Amino acid sequence: MTSFVGADPAQLRALSKQMAKSADKIGALTRNLSSFLDAPAAWLGPDMQGFRQSWQSELMPRSKFVVQSLLQAAKALQANADEQEKASQGAAGAGGGPPDGGSGNGDRRDESRGSAGSRTGRGDDDGGDHGGETPGQEPFPGGLGEPVPGESVPKPDTPPWKSDPDSQEHGSDDAGLGEHATKVGVEAAANAAAPLIPNASRNLLHFLGNSGEPLEQDVDQILEDAPGFSSQADADVENLAKSAVEDARNSGATGPVTYPVNTGWKGYYIGKDESADWFYASGGLSYSTQGQVTVYPPSTAGGEWTYKTETSVSYRDRYNWDGGKSTDIGPLNVSDEQLGRLNEVGIAQNYNMTGESSTRQSSGTMK
Repeated sequence: MTSFVGADPAQLRALSKQMAKSADKIGALTRNLSSFLDAPAAWLGPDMQGFRQSWQSELMPRSKFVVQSLLQAAKALQANADEQEKASQGAAGAGGGPPDGGSGNGDRRDESRGSAGSRTGRGDDDGGDHGGETPGQEPFPGGLGEPVPGESVPKPDTPPWKSDPDSQEHGSDDAGLGEHATKVGVEAAANAAAPLIPNASRNLLHFLGNSGEPLEQDVDQILEDAPGFSSQADADVENLAKSAVEDARNSGATGPVTYPVNTGWKGYYIGKDESADWFYASGGLSYSTQGQVTVYPPSTAGGEWTYKTETSVSYRDRYNWDGGKSTDIGPLNVSDEQLGRLNEVGIAQNYNMTGESSTRQSSGTMK
């Protein structure tokens, strides 16, 4: 049985081959689209001129950069595979000892670790694999606080939020050549996919950036791109308004009263069919509603009660890679385990995603 020091050359060559094939695919797509855009009657009008300019000045150079990056990474992996075989053969000839006269652990992975591969992050502070959390104000029972006479109340803060623990502890293992190569390929593919899935690409690149800092999400855009999510959030507010009207009626209110709103966290899953961009960017998310509901008694006996709502949607999610799935990032297919491994070896880092929508208003009547 052959013993290798450090990375497995066969794995390095397999990844190199995958990167080269991905580069070929992107290059072919770039050439085909360029030929289509250069055809005289492909598409006429100002929109065509604008897209052609954007393609030539921005998108095509970016695509070529991705191809070059993948090919360079593939070439480096082939060279690393050759070096690994030579190192392993030398170690075997010397009786299995370390080729560099080191400590004798038979692992050369530390030689490839730069600042990006150093152990950093929360995992080294307490040795845990905890997830993310944010502080806040406890939600009201049923989402509604005590009513206040008038038409305005201070807006409550979002409630505390805590995610499930991460599957891996950040920086708990050393990064090898294979992990660094995976990161290079994924980063190139994320940049290539940015025009089609901009938010997913942005979130993935932040993960690869290895800061672990929270990243704010555009909740208004999520609500627009995921209509099912928007409908569910609107239905929540309508139910709160109905409860507020019922409470005001039962209390005998004779003037406008306003209920503060702060709900507990609920879940929503954005499917790929609803929005591919946000499916990859977030998928399952937690949301909560803050704001107010103002209730107005009828102006005449037996008339209708009316209400107005001013609320916003708060968002929380933990960006991590768990489970046994795989993901297509442009032409590259990577598994959740591969991406989670980047967090484990300290060259990428999980982080919290937060955000809040702009104020959403609604009104209605009840008998």
